Amino acid sequence: MSSGIAHGTMYGILVRLEGWGWLENRLDYLPDRATPPRRYYRLTSDGAERARAAVEQAEQRAIRGRR
Repeated sequence: MSSGIAHGTMYGILVRLEGWGWLENRLDYLPDRATPPRRYYRLTSDGAERARAAVEQAEQRAIRGRR
């Protein structure tokens, strides 16, 4: 499934979220040396908490907008 977001845009967002402490990343080096390592991101506990709060706020705004 495609997000419709350009790869460069997505990378910039990930770097910004990582800088804020919302994400952490790790590199996975594949046995095939011709393939560059893959970078995996995951939410930190602080990032998960803040993401939940952001989703909750967005839901509340959407509910208020429907009234």
